[in-house]
Amino acid sequence: MILANRFFFSRLGRRIFFMFVTCALLPLVIMSLFSINQVKAQLQKQTLIELKQNCEIQALIIYEQLLMLENDLQAVDLIWKQSSVSEPDGVRYNFSKRIESHFRATSIFNRETPPSPLFGRSDILPQKLLKLTENLTSE
Repeated sequence: MILANRFFFSRLGRRIFFMFVTCALLPLVIMSLFSINQVKAQLQKQTLIELKQNCEIQALIIYEQLLMLENDLQAVDLIWKQSSVSEPDGVRYNFSKRIESHFRATSIFNRETPPSPLFGRSDILPQKLLKLTENLTSE
């Protein structure tokens, strides 16, 4: 104990201590801070890449679902046009039940006639629908 106290009071002891700090501890601290910054930057880069990939996957899933809905609506349109009114509603009923799980309501809309609902009740009035379609075609 007495030797340790005398060590720091001597000039040689203080020099050895400061040389140890500057030669061993200071480079270790600098390298630690540098590596922490490098790891942080690498993790942020990987997170951004993963987030971009997840967004692309979600966008493709949404696009796929929209394509499926479009195909269902086109199939209903073809069946509705091809089947005559005198035929039993079996084919029409099957296709309308198929898309009923995807939509709240569907209606067949023609500019000359009032909309005829396939199922459900549409909240959009024909006048609003005409304005919406005109806005979409103008853009």
